[in-house]
Amino acid sequence: MSAAPWTLGLCLGLAAPAMAQDSAASEALFNKGVAEMEAGKYASACPALAESHRLDPRAGTMFALAECEAKWGKLASSVAHYSDYVGLVSLMTPADKTRHAARAKTAEKQMSALRPQVPQLTLVLPANAPPGTVVKRDGLELSGVSLGTALPVDPGEHVIVTQVPSAPEHEQKVTIAVGERKRLELKIELPKADAATTPADATVYIAGFLNRL
Repeated sequence: MSAAPWTLGLCLGLAAPAMAQDSAASEALFNKGVAEMEAGKYASACPALAESHRLDPRAGTMFALAECEAKWGKLASSVAHYSDYVGLVSLMTPADKTRHAARAKTAEKQMSALRPQVPQLTLVLPANAPPGTVVKRDGLELSGVSLGTALPVDPGEHVIVTQVPSAPEHEQKVTIAVGERKRLELKIELPKADAATTPADATVYIAGFLNRL
């Protein structure tokens, strides 16, 4: 059933101020991010640009974020965002493509230069890891073919958390350098057997069995 005209109008009326607020906030964050980047404060500049793009996705913001991450040393993230930017440009009208031509050329050059420097990390579960074991890298859950495959990561320290069903989490930290290829054998913590109840349960079972003879 389609919405009544007045209902649709009300929804659009309520959405417009919210969208305007997001756009204004995005612009403020973009300006802050660019200013911080020019000042060399990449740790605050890049998150500001990322949030600006989240609130109001724009190709120019994506390019600025990639540039910021490249200067900050977040190579894998930078290459990914340059690639996203180039993909966005490829979908633009001819006029917009012309307007973005110089930045697109820069993005292509940056990707070619940075890709060989991007570290790759391979995470491998032990053979005794039971089904349902969860693996997270820096809070992002990895599964399936992501495990055992060399994946691009940013240089620096990464936190790896593994958790077997009904068992505590096990945390490992790994540091990887620019251009390094590293394989990490993950550790897991298996559930602990209830040693206090198992013998008692066995005794009750045996006694009951003997009483039925």
